Amino acid sequence: MIDAAAITLVFVPTSVQDALETDAATALPPLLALRTVTLRLPTFIVYTLETIASRNGTTPDACLHQELMDFAGVWAEEMEATHPGFRRAYLFPGREE
Repeated sequence: MIDAAAITLVFVPTSVQDALETDAATALPPLLALRTVTLRLPTFIVYTLETIASRNGTTPDACLHQELMDFAGVWAEEMEATHPGFRRAYLFPGREE
């Protein structure tokens, strides 16, 4: 039997923005707008992202997003001071208050 309390839903901005299409700009906090970036990473890190994402039934983007959320959380207070709206975007959805 599955314990419903143990199920965690993961918010992945790419999935939400894709679903909202043109409404994303008005429905989501501005700092959740997606930006394409190019990164140069060692092959072992790319392999890790691809392998873990595949194992978890997700994408490397979603896998990296979850890891970077921890990173962003460490800097949330400082980032809010320099980038207003950071906290709202970081805590979205449902925990912004």
